[in-house]
Amino acid sequence: MKLDELVLRYMAFRFFLPSYKKPLASFLNTVCDSSRSLDESMRKKYTEDFESAVKAADILYGKYAFKIFDADRRVLSQFNAALYDAELVAAGAIAATRKKLPSQSKVLDAIYGLTGGDTPFRKSVTQATSDDAQVKLRIQTLVETIDSL
Repeated sequence: MKLDELVLRYMAFRFFLPSYKKPLASFLNTVCDSSRSLDESMRKKYTEDFESAVKAADILYGKYAFKIFDADRRVLSQFNAALYDAELVAAGAIAATRKKLPSQSKVLDAIYGLTGGDTPFRKSVTQATSDDAQVKLRIQTLVETIDSL
């Protein structure tokens, strides 16, 4: 997956999640087309939001960002795009609304609680990952979970 697609996925899910409908490629194309004529203030807003999300993700997830891991924090999947969407959008949302981020340890424990075993969240990052309900479930669940810490 290319870096520009990862940035676009973040922006699309962060700001246009309620209008998401599969297929993912069509959704991303629509968001990209509608964003071509952004004025400078909106470009700056989106850039600052993305940069803030990346910084927050580093604090919240550290070396486990976008990875599925077990209870002993052994990495089972090096990069999971569905988890990337949820984790980076959650980081952006939390960074935008809170001054103090929860501890990485608490966040990683919470993520393992969501991904360990046969949970709806685990299914949302491993099965039918572009399904409308799965996309919204994983992003909303992770935002709410981290915000509650």
